[in-house]
Amino acid sequence: MLSSSQIISCFRNIIVQYKEKSSTQQSIESLDYTSQTININWSEESKTTTKDIQTIVRNLLSLHAPLCDPKIPAKTLIAHLTMLAPSLPLDCIPLFQEAIYGNLSSIDELLEKLTAIEQRAELRKQKKDGISWNIDFDTHIGKRKALVGQTNQDYFYMHQDGENLMFVVADGISICTAGSGNLASHIAVQVINHLYIEEKNKVQNMSLQEIEVFLCQILQNANYNICETAKNLSPNGIEEEIPMGSTIVLGYAKGTDVVLASLGDSRAYLLTEDGPAILTGDHNVRGERIRARLPPDPSSNGNALIRYLGHFNEDYESSLPKPEIRHFQVIPGERLLICSDGYTDYAATHHDDLSTLIMEASTDNSLAHACHLLVRQANAGGGGDNITVLLAELSVH
Repeated sequence: MLSSSQIISCFRNIIVQYKEKSSTQQSIESLDYTSQTININWSEESKTTTKDIQTIVRNLLSLHAPLCDPKIPAKTLIAHLTMLAPSLPLDCIPLFQEAIYGNLSSIDELLEKLTAIEQRAELRKQKKDGISWNIDFDTHIGKRKALVGQTNQDYFYMHQDGENLMFVVADGISICTAGSGNLASHIAVQVINHLYIEEKNKVQNMSLQEIEVFLCQILQNANYNICETAKNLSPNGIEEEIPMGSTIVLGYAKGTDVVLASLGDSRAYLLTEDGPAILTGDHNVRGERIRARLPPDPSSNGNALIRYLGHFNEDYESSLPKPEIRHFQVIPGERLLICSDGYTDYAATHHDDLSTLIMEASTDNSLAHACHLLVRQANAGGGGDNITVLLAELSVH
């Protein structure tokens, strides 16, 4: 299996082999990795450079993370990429996304991007002085949702203090009979606000590992409070009801370092020079079947969430599912986008189109205006769900 540190060097090795063979009109069928050496299996079938780049990336991913089967549809793979390949280098993500969607057609361009990735990876390791976080938001009920009188079930929270930043987006799950989605997401945000304000000074002096533990403790508390409230709203017993729940993306930035914890299908992206890098996976039935190496089941609802706040065990006691945790570094000038699925589901149908829209909006120097543009994109795409976006930028004084 390819390690994270080997991916770029192996990528370059493949390109050298490819350029040497390109005059023979052969195309790439697959890759083999044996005895610390990567080799190309060639095919006589004629393919475009774009298709060969797709094959390279798909096979590299599979060699790095065996769950990333080359046969997984592109849209499904990208939605679950961080869970299937959690140690994939952050700066590789936008490049791999582009390649998977067939947007790279030049080997020379690919080499330039690999060089830029290596340079950014070194920049991420550098500590910066005189930095601070700025953050803004926008939220909307959703254009189509508003027509049927739905409430906004999204809640968010942000607390910025110089180079430290706590941020949250929670999206209440609509289908429930014990409580409501907006109550669940509201409880989550209230718990987070209370615990963070209480422990803020301690958190600022914590190590990244301690911050991870703290975020998980917050989620544990939020899950318990949502579950207990659902029980109290069930006069005939919670066993007879559909309990309320909420997705969550919870993060803490300490200077250039960020720790992220997520449950559900709200998302986080880091907006890099090469495009948005997805940082979270969708915790749904479709993703769980992929991780279990099971084929798709057309009879099941692949979008149904399996990890969320408000989760009970078989004995109907509060039981927090394992959150997805990610640590990463941000370069000054980059932005973080945290959003509910009301944005990602409606702004665009395909991830490559979504990437374009995100980067177009983010070119606006005003975070507030960029947030408004993102919300307008989702409403222009139908606005069938509540839309919440947070944009945070790291800057040097």
